[in-house]
Amino acid sequence: IGRTAQTCTAIATKTIGLIPISSVTMIPTYTVCQGGILQLTSTTSITPSGYNWVGPSAFYSTVQNPTVSTFALPLHSGTYTVLTSFAFGTLTCVTSNTSNVIVVPAASASLPNILPICNNGTINLLAPTGGTSYNWTGPNSFTAAVQNPVLINANTINNGTYTVIITTGLCVNVGTVAVNVYNPISFNTVPNNTTLCFGKSGLLHASGNGGSGVYNYSWSPITDLTSPNSGTTSVI
Repeated sequence: IGRTAQTCTAIATKTIGLIPISSVTMIPTYTVCQGGILQLTSTTSITPSGYNWVGPSAFYSTVQNPTVSTFALPLHSGTYTVLTSFAFGTLTCVTSNTSNVIVVPAASASLPNILPICNNGTINLLAPTGGTSYNWTGPNSFTAAVQNPVLINANTINNGTYTVIITTGLCVNVGTVAVNVYNPISFNTVPNNTTLCFGKSGLLHASGNGGSGVYNYSWSPITDLTSPNSGTTSVI
């Protein structure tokens, strides 16, 4: 009696669903000037079902390309993370990426006022600290590439507005300041020379030109003068 071996086979099937996902691409390091618009961007090859952004100063957003601020400040600097969700039924897969944001602080472009300057005086132009480079321009073809340039022997051709461009990294700020140099001061005296007889009196008069404000007079020598600190004085 012979026997033949038989093989029994059982087949079972299982359906496996694959959720299509995509990596998310961002700018690794993003630099913006203080006062600029800070907007984050992300791209994927497959449209996700949702976005979740987190970042400094409790920042949170659920849009693809959120605007952090329309006036960026240094406090917005830091690492921003986005989570992209890909859902299928009750299952969700997540990919993520980060971007480092640097907000470059703006150098103040507010320049201190300069008081009027006497003819042949010195103009001291002052710019705030914090810039990496300074470029000044002004009247009479003036240029300078230092923070605080000095103009000596100033005269009226130096009158006008001086402008400084302050560069900080990728950021640029502009400041202006007005300079006023007085006209030269001169005096006329009447009479130029005179001779008085002994015992007689005379009158001296001086008038000023140029400069600004009230003129101060000081006659010398003061012997026999009634008003040595006045524009007009008698000689007795």
